[in-house]
Amino acid sequence: MTGSHPSTHQSTIHYIPPCITAVSLSPPRDFPTNLVLWIGGLFDTLGHVSYPFALAQTLPANWSLLQVTLSSSGNSWGTKTLDDDVREIAAVVRYLREGQPGRKVVLMGHSTGCQDALHYVSSSTGSSGEGPGERPRVQGIVLQAPVSDREALVEKMDPEVYARCNEIAQRFVEEGRQDDCLPVSVLGDVFERIGVTARRWLSLASPDGLGQDDMFSSDLPDERLGKTFGKIPQGTAMLFLYSGSDEHVPKHLKPTVFMGKWKTHAENAGAIVHPDSLKLLEGATHNLNGNPQHVVAELCTRMNRFLLLLDK
Repeated sequence: MTGSHPSTHQSTIHYIPPCITAVSLSPPRDFPTNLVLWIGGLFDTLGHVSYPFALAQTLPANWSLLQVTLSSSGNSWGTKTLDDDVREIAAVVRYLREGQPGRKVVLMGHSTGCQDALHYVSSSTGSSGEGPGERPRVQGIVLQAPVSDREALVEKMDPEVYARCNEIAQRFVEEGRQDDCLPVSVLGDVFERIGVTARRWLSLASPDGLGQDDMFSSDLPDERLGKTFGKIPQGTAMLFLYSGSDEHVPKHLKPTVFMGKWKTHAENAGAIVHPDSLKLLEGATHNLNGNPQHVVAELCTRMNRFLLLLDK
């Protein structure tokens, strides 16, 4: 069930020019279904995370799961932004709703894909309407492993290297070179030596907590959370799936504390946060690869309860 063994899957690949694909992981249906669009994190490509294959087999018959590959997927994220991603996700939603405008859509983000899902519903780039050029509204978002990149980097990196990266990135921005990549000689192997622009570095890792990607850090003030969770459209359903043994979360943090703040801001905005959201997925690592079957089964169970709520 965890996808730890080779397997064969029949699928449909949807191509949205110029560079987006959505691959169906669910069994073929003879009727239109509602859609879960799974969006991976940094470096993720098709099959890099195994649990979507298991999840796709357990969904209610009126739901299908598709994994979306954006232009930022794989090693390309370092030169892209969240705004780039949500424009492409909007194109996928429009395409999949062509001729079937009543289809319900849920964005399920994994890791940094959670930033995409939250940015899609909370940012002012575009709108939630259905008119030409506007961002199509979705019925819900799921945040699976919504961890802080900044806090993970601070935990992992040499403090001098982290400070040097921030210094160079800030200087590049001040010089109008925000789309120039940080020198690999400074960044080293932190991101497997791929190109990371000054803009994206600061979005993920700026020590002031003001980066566009910095949505899930434990130290974010209410004012900052109000600009993300507090901007979710009324009636949007939400589910948090936070792993209890996430290797990218510093040991001293208490996720249920700051998740409670997320829930408060989202509900104050009119979002509907599922009751399972404040329960950690015990035994689950960041992406669940290689986790015991019962851990993956619990994720699938919670996801199905969430979708049943949307079907009411």
